[in-house]
Amino acid sequence: MLPMRSKSLIVALGFVSALLTACSPRDYLTRRLATDLIAASETFNSPQQFILHTGVMSNKDYASPEYAVLLHK
Repeated sequence: MLPMRSKSLIVALGFVSALLTACSPRDYLTRRLATDLIAASETFNSPQQFILHTGVMSNKDYASPEYAVLLHK
């Protein structure tokens, strides 16, 4: 039977080794992989439409849902 101190040492070493092996470098998103994912994504390649309003805004335009979405982003 192992003494209590050596059991706790074995448990601590097992815990530390589990932490060190839990995140390998392959688990992280690299810049190259991110570039490839963005280039292949339809969301980033589809054209977006923006509307620019200049001048005085009425209260009706200020309270419109489109303006609220613009403020949110």
